[in-house]
Amino acid sequence: MTDYTFSKEQHSTKIKAGLLKAKQAGKKLGRPQSEKIKGEDEARDLYLYGIILDDRRHVFLTVQEVAERVGISKSTVQKIINKYKKDNG
Repeated sequence: MTDYTFSKEQHSTKIKAGLLKAKQAGKKLGRPQSEKIKGEDEARDLYLYGIILDDRRHVFLTVQEVAERVGISKSTVQKIINKYKKDNG
C-alpha cells in the first residue's frame, strides 16, 4: 500500500468518525431545505385556475405553459403541484 492510499484511508476514517460523532450529538448535517420554491405561488395559481380571458372564456394551462410563463422548469412546476396536492388532499 502506498503512502498516499494509506493517508487517504486514514483521512476518510477520521471524517466518517467526525460525522458520526456530530450526528450522535444531534447536529443536522447537509444543506437546509428551502421552505418556499421560486415562483411557487404564481405557478400554483396558474396551474389551478388558469387564465380568465373574458367573462365567458377561461383557459387552463399545461405544466409546460406554466413553466414558460413563470420562468422555471417543468419539473419544478410538477414539484409545486405535488406539494399542493400533498398539503391539501
